[in-house]
Amino acid sequence: MIVLAALVIFVTIIGYFLFLWALKQFDASTVAVATCMVPVFGLVYTRLWLNEPMGIPILISAGGIIAGVVIASIDRK
Repeated sequence: MIVLAALVIFVTIIGYFLFLWALKQFDASTVAVATCMVPVFGLVYTRLWLNEPMGIPILISAGGIIAGVVIASIDRK
């Protein structure tokens, strides 16, 4: 239970400060697209800290999220 609490607190605090830093450095639209990566980071942290299994459907979903963020981030001029 302590690990879960540390995961929630650590990820929330670090994520919040990184979000604020990113808003100062980049356009709000770019930061908004990057926030779609939150589920992927959650998967990585739960795998590393809680040793949760990752099956093929989860990996395909994470790949879809990453692909969507990359496509949305492409600068179309």
